[in-house]
Amino acid sequence: MHPDDPNRMWLCCNCGRGFTFNSDVEDHRHNFKHSKMMLCDLQNGRKKKPQMFTHGLISLDFHRGGNTSRFTVEYEYYPSTRLINYVDVRYADNKLKCIVEGNSEMMMKVDTYLRSILNQKLSAGS
Repeated sequence: MHPDDPNRMWLCCNCGRGFTFNSDVEDHRHNFKHSKMMLCDLQNGRKKKPQMFTHGLISLDFHRGGNTSRFTVEYEYYPSTRLINYVDVRYADNKLKCIVEGNSEMMMKVDTYLRSILNQKLSAGS
């Protein structure tokens, strides 16, 4: 059980199904390929305003020294606050991981690039 499960509820914006457990949300995303969810925070017995978010996966290629290396970012994007929650980042090799995570400027460039891709998708109606 995820630690936030007792305090949260999810609603799939693609089909309208509701979930009380994070694992059920992840199973639903995987099985039905639905990425738009609404998160309702139920902390302290009060329901907070629901937040819409999009769950997605993007792969980025890096060219260095004549070689191409890739890393994949799994994210949740909250358009109302422009917050990106990085769920998972997987690197093709450890050298690329050191290049990206060892350089704060590079991490900011990746974040900016991801935001521009998400804004393009949202403005195109995807």
